[in-house]
Amino acid sequence: MPPTAVLFVCLPMEGHIRPLAQVAAALQRLGSFDVELAACEQSRATIEALAPHVSLQSLGELSDEQARRAAVAFDTSKPSAPLPGRAEKAADMFTVLEEALFPAVRSLLVNAAGRYAVVATDQATLAAHDAAEEAGLPLVVLPQLPLSYALVMAGQNAANMCRWVPVEMPGCVAAERLGWWQAYFSNPHAKKRVAAVFTHAYASRRAPVRQRLGLPSLPPGSGPLQPPPGIPAVLHIAGGVMELEVARKLPPGWHMSGPQGLPAQVPALDGGKHTEVAAFFQAAADAGEGVVYCALGTLVAPHAELTQAMAAAFEAVPGVRFLWALKQASQAFLPAHLLAPPPAGSGGRVLVVPWAPQAAVLAHPAVQLFVTHGGLGSLHEGLAAGKPLLTLPFFADQHVNAQRMVNRRLGMTVDPCPTAIQSLPHRLSTAITAMLADSSMAQRAAEVGERLRAMSGAETAARLIRQFVTSQAGGVAEGRA
Repeated sequence: MPPTAVLFVCLPMEGHIRPLAQVAAALQRLGSFDVELAACEQSRATIEALAPHVSLQSLGELSDEQARRAAVAFDTSKPSAPLPGRAEKAADMFTVLEEALFPAVRSLLVNAAGRYAVVATDQATLAAHDAAEEAGLPLVVLPQLPLSYALVMAGQNAANMCRWVPVEMPGCVAAERLGWWQAYFSNPHAKKRVAAVFTHAYASRRAPVRQRLGLPSLPPGSGPLQPPPGIPAVLHIAGGVMELEVARKLPPGWHMSGPQGLPAQVPALDGGKHTEVAAFFQAAADAGEGVVYCALGTLVAPHAELTQAMAAAFEAVPGVRFLWALKQASQAFLPAHLLAPPPAGSGGRVLVVPWAPQAAVLAHPAVQLFVTHGGLGSLHEGLAAGKPLLTLPFFADQHVNAQRMVNRRLGMTVDPCPTAIQSLPHRLSTAITAMLADSSMAQRAAEVGERLRAMSGAETAARLIRQFVTSQAGGVAEGRA
């Protein structure tokens, strides 16, 4: 019996799960294959909400020790580590998850008895890369990173080396407009150096992990997240658009689908379920004021000084209200008068909630600006809603994403570094005021949002996967009973 299924595999992280689940659901809707998604139990609720018709294969739970070692302990109270430290921290986290998840993924493929035609995963789920290698299965990789970053991690930095592409990596980001010295000398050197730092950090950690897993050594110079050479065929589908990147030629086997994590249809804000937020929006409308929405993602936990500086900045901006999704632990640092929600009709200007339905909030016409950490998923949600973005980047790809918004005049960035925390209230309130007054930026964001809403990255990725599986598996798409 020929293989009839595509297996998606994902890390237990929200920003990784959402795009994969959306693409898996889109592939399931095409009806050409059985589609299954393997993930840890803690991801079950998210997957069932986003892809209810996709069969979930459980990878179990991480042990307490594995979870502790893989925890993303980004301390916002300390300055960002130098470049080598950033690379090493990321490599530690992803190789711990590689070793933790590989046995379950391997067992799933072995017990499937040839049912799977292809393994699909994101760039960082190394256990899926390893299992596909061992099983001799083709691999689809769905990178959820800025293009330069994704190419470096895949061992394809040559595609970044044209002189007009700036260095765009964590700890080393340049503006798009380069002087002649940068274009011909310092920028090429920086791109090579950063790639070498990340390659070394991952190679030194992956080698012992693969040895313990019984896998062959990777070739010298392999990209940090480059699929192993034993995989028979690889397709990369990056979840972005070239409009937001510096244009360059993609390597063979690479595509850009558009944002893959956006919902096919954004639901309107449910006033019955989110009564507090709906009432806040209505009060703002009654007062003739707009709303700024602030959320710093699932991994950023603002420390006391940062929380207080942001609160001071928000209260210093007149004529606008703030909806602030702030983790419960960080709410303890708020001034006392912000700890309780403003009474209905009181004119309270800042509403703090532990969570908000982000896509629905951003799509609401009252929202004029999105203050964000700059994670790729949030960036795409904000742009798809047509809102300018004010970024406070902390780690990973966030500084790269922030610079891309500045390059395209779709936003501004404010450094939340703790060494400059005393000036943050002034810098942040000044940036918010300037952006709210910038009608041309708002118009550009609205136009980009219109184009992003017209495309479906998940549907495009699903069609590319169907073509790939058909070409690799000898017509499985047409042959399933």
